[in-house]
Amino acid sequence: MLESFALRISVDCRACRISIPLNGIVSSATCYHCGEVNRFDPAFWSKALPAQGFAHVLGNVQVPDAQAGASPAGGPTDFVAYLERLTDDRTISAAALESERLAIGLRVECWRGAPECQQCHRGKVGAERLAEFASRGSCACPECGTQIPVRPADPVCFGINTGARFVVNEQAPSASGQSLQRRTKPVAFQCVSCGAGLRVDGAKRMVGCEFCNVDNYLPDGLWQMLNPVPKPETFFLICEYENAAERAARASAEELVAFAQDPSPEVRRAVAANPATPATVLQKLSFDRERMVLEGLAMNPALPASIVDQMATSDDIEFQLLAVQHPKLSLDQLEKLEHHRDGRVSKVARDRIEWLRSQGVKVGGGFLSKLFR
Repeated sequence: MLESFALRISVDCRACRISIPLNGIVSSATCYHCGEVNRFDPAFWSKALPAQGFAHVLGNVQVPDAQAGASPAGGPTDFVAYLERLTDDRTISAAALESERLAIGLRVECWRGAPECQQCHRGKVGAERLAEFASRGSCACPECGTQIPVRPADPVCFGINTGARFVVNEQAPSASGQSLQRRTKPVAFQCVSCGAGLRVDGAKRMVGCEFCNVDNYLPDGLWQMLNPVPKPETFFLICEYENAAERAARASAEELVAFAQDPSPEVRRAVAANPATPATVLQKLSFDRERMVLEGLAMNPALPASIVDQMATSDDIEFQLLAVQHPKLSLDQLEKLEHHRDGRVSKVARDRIEWLRSQGVKVGGGFLSKLFR
């Protein structure tokens, strides 16, 4: 069963302490005020969004009334209440910043909410087509046509919630650090030295006068009017949860596979495709010769990278075609498959490399590095 969690997150800049939005599970965010690049590693995210917090939002974990306040179960402040229970303070201390690699002034709102367009707030993203949308990178709002980003969960998401499947409406951080809501029309402002009119648009805080060559520093009020504080955007983390019957069935199937009792190919395929299957069982299934079992592995978003690379070096072109589409495939293998003798494999690899480059990923030389500008 899929559960959709709506999230709004902000954090104080580590340099100037101004609040900046985190509009997705991102690795960095540039402060619009001072230009500091704040980086967030997987350890930050696993602590900022603990799995127990999601369980609490679902009503599976209770927070004492004295700590949760008057918020009803499932409300927007539930996650904050759970974080307060963990930290004993709404604002995480500087000591925690150093020891836990968290951030000062972390603010999290989380509630159950179906993914929807944040432009018109009417169009819904159909859960049954999330996999299709994620493969394309976005979907069009059925109401207003706005493109809504959709991507599959990555290892950072799995560190937050092992059931993570998709991220919807994640906004890439601004590379320049400037507010996304900057006023587009210039305003009039007088030079403090000669009184000449200056036209300022908010691009720079220090504006030179063309008559007397004096630099004018824009006052806080004008600067904030030209560069309003960006507000956190709502994004959605889609996770899969098992009910009691599904958990029992999975445990039984895993036991059959682990102890080589040779369950049917259909059972082995279901175990191979389940992201909750232990890595040891997946490793054993990677040597299975049944095609449908290996297809199940290729569908598993939590498949260890070593197994994906193993599939990429298979003699079977169909398995290589499955591996080249997997998000865990290493860049070394992806670059090799770009020159594959089979046109289908090389085209998929080439298309994926082009997409990575469009996302600011440096491809070439056998390594992968995110470019932070």
